[in-house]
Amino acid sequence: MLDHGERGILGLGAPGPAPDESVAALGYYSQYRDQNITAASITQLVAANVAAFGHTQLVVAPNNAEIVRQLLADDVTKKLLAPVGVRSDCLGVSAPLPAWAEAKDSHYVQTQDALIAALKQRLAAAPVITEWCQLPSGTSPQSYYEKGLHDVIRYHVSMTSSINFPDQDATSMDPKLYVLWAEANAAAGYRYTVEARPGSQSLQGKVASITVAWTNNGSAATTEKWVPAYRLVDFSGKVVRTLAGTVDLKTLVDKEPSASSNQPAAASATEAVHVDLAGLAPGHYTLRAAAEWQQHKPNGSHAVNYPPMHLARDGRDDSGWYPVATLDVSRDVLTSGGQGT
Repeated sequence: MLDHGERGILGLGAPGPAPDESVAALGYYSQYRDQNITAASITQLVAANVAAFGHTQLVVAPNNAEIVRQLLADDVTKKLLAPVGVRSDCLGVSAPLPAWAEAKDSHYVQTQDALIAALKQRLAAAPVITEWCQLPSGTSPQSYYEKGLHDVIRYHVSMTSSINFPDQDATSMDPKLYVLWAEANAAAGYRYTVEARPGSQSLQGKVASITVAWTNNGSAATTEKWVPAYRLVDFSGKVVRTLAGTVDLKTLVDKEPSASSNQPAAASATEAVHVDLAGLAPGHYTLRAAAEWQQHKPNGSHAVNYPPMHLARDGRDDSGWYPVATLDVSRDVLTSGGQGT
């Protein structure tokens, strides 16, 4: 995680320059006297992290606008394996975006700085990692958990912590509060599923076509390389066909979620899967689907392969694949190309 460079100075109680002096002193505008690192130092810090972690996902604590601006720049993004994400604190109390990006009195908001739009767009394309906050005095647990749930959805939170929320050490939890807490954890990240569209099977010559839909019911899309794939399996379980998918799972996320929703809106994409039946013996076949992990670092000394993604549905077989359609292939289909699926 790329963090602020000014913590040591702030830890000594030294405030940053006043707003009207910040550009001259730091090289960028700082409104709240909470920044001391200069733009030149930020450039060196960013360059060092990019050079060291070009093939590793980076996230940034977004309190410093200039650090965010430099990390979101196109020339930096091009040098990295993936776009830089966000690491925020205090879920349930503070939004994942800092005050400079959302407060009405913020200089960046009032001047409609393009950085704000870029940062909000980045939330849907890169990891947003946060953790629960300790309950402030005078804050109701109900409003705390409601805000946590709504912020998970609104800001595309990918991952939350399992500590710091006020009931972490309780032996039991108010059922209404538990539902909110559980929904926030369930909504965070991605929840993909796959199915064939009913009635979508067709046959042209000896090629069967099936429309398959991939759906994400989570608040965020995957940011690693998970790739859809298909297998045609015969009655004995033998794989007789392998087919590549084309759906980009990283794009399946609601780009404009509601600020008060208790559930992420589903995002779906479909593709036509074409299965060549030529050469197959008559019989019963099953089309199975999976999302395979392909996030390998180049020139790695030890290759690691994960099993296919666990999807949010039943039917997973021992190898991690899910049935989506059946094909009953008759001898007539194979000899004449007639209807038979």
